[in-house]
This record gives sequence, structure tokens and C-alpha cells, in this order.
Amino acid sequence: MILIVDDNVDIRNVLRTYLRRQDMNSVEAGDGLEALQVLRERAPRVVILDLKMPRLDGFGFLERLQELPTPRPPVVVFAACDDEPNRERAQLLGAVSFVSKGNSMGDLFSEVKRALESAARA
Repeated sequence: MILIVDDNVDIRNVLRTYLRRQDMNSVEAGDGLEALQVLRERAPRVVILDLKMPRLDGFGFLERLQELPTPRPPVVVFAACDDEPNRERAQLLGAVSFVSKGNSMGDLFSEVKRALESAARA
């Protein structure tokens, strides 16, 4: 199961549809606080995370994720704010990869598959 965390309902719908076509199940959250709750209840294998969200943004989610006991799911950041400082900060906080929302869905799901494979080996 993949946890999609984005405040934009349209983006969540597109991601959910694409995942379903790839025979992957998903669950969704509209912000970091909701995502933390879903994470505790559902134990997703990978998280697709936006950075700019209300209440608790993606960086705040990554910080709180570090406080949770292991194992923690790998996080693929999928964000529009694609600049070097945001990439570096996300990586420092534990994100396994960063994909710009300007990239293709194929690029995003290549990273999701890579994260799933690495989680399976761990």
C-alpha cells in the first residue's frame, strides 16, 4: 500500500488512478498531520509526499517521521518547489528521492518502485 500525501485533491486522484493501473493499492492524506495518523493505522510500504501543505507541511512530516520507531516507510517527495535547498533539506530529513511535479508519472513511479524494492530488502 502506498500513502499519498498532498493537499491537492486532483493530484491525489491522478496518483490513485495511476497506482491502481499499476496494480498498487493506495491510501490518502491531505496534510502531514493526517498522514501521521494514517501511517500509524495502515503501515504503508512507501509514502509519496508533497512539501507545501496546510497544518503540517512535508518537512514537518519528515521531522516527525524520524521520531517514530523503525521500520519507517521510505518517502518519495513529489513537489512543485523543485530547487536545490528543498531537495537537500528533504534528503537530510530522510527522503529517499525527490521528483518534481513537472516530471512525468513514469519518473515518479520509477522512484516509487525503487523505494518498494529497497523496503523489501530491508
